[in-house]
Amino acid sequence: MSSVFIGLANLVQMVCTVYIYVVIARALISWVSPDPYNPIVRFLHNATDPVLYRLRRLLPFQPVTLI
Repeated sequence: MSSVFIGLANLVQMVCTVYIYVVIARALISWVSPDPYNPIVRFLHNATDPVLYRLRRLLPFQPVTLI
């Protein structure tokens, strides 16, 4: 039974690692003004938007004022 839990833990860890790489790829792509119709860009946005939307709602946004 413990090997099942170890296998599940490894699977969850692998999925989280892949998702982190997808988020990093989206951040890197956003620096170069990507074509929104590119299939890779659309995949990155579709894969990360649900989670990032929830995070943006939870984190308070405070605009920076320059003096």
